Amino acid sequence: MHTIPLAAEKYHLQKLAKVLNYQLSSSILIPILLIAPLSLPIIRIVAIIFTPFMLYHLYQSGKVKWIAGFVIAIILPAILVELFVKGPLFRGILNLMPLAAFYIYALALKMFINERIEALKAREEYERIKSAKKLELDVWQNQFDQKQADLPDEKL
Repeated sequence: MHTIPLAAEKYHLQKLAKVLNYQLSSSILIPILLIAPLSLPIIRIVAIIFTPFMLYHLYQSGKVKWIAGFVIAIILPAILVELFVKGPLFRGILNLMPLAAFYIYALALKMFINERIEALKAREEYERIKSAKKLELDVWQNQFDQKQADLPDEKL
């Protein structure tokens, strides 16, 4: 498996976090579902539209395990319900489970991504400080070497 550069990982996670923070601030969609059952198609459409965007940025940032978790938690149950559940009422109720799982997954992903972005920022800051200290040490070493070269040679 190839490694993703930190800058690329951070870029894709920030793009995803921006949408997740906006989308999940609208997570009031689930309580609306209880109030107005007609909002269910809107909630499904939002999930369907967001899924390719989410999977693309997860893949680009190297989060393959999160993609596998998505498939296991959301896609697989939806397929199983369609294949094996025959009763329309029971099927309708079970079809809500992958949708609810999607929004729970998105909430967990939002928390993970925000945490990961903070860790990447901390790592960038550490690398910046480390390179600044190395530069400072190199400048000091060059000045020391220059002073040593300027001293007259002493003969015994």
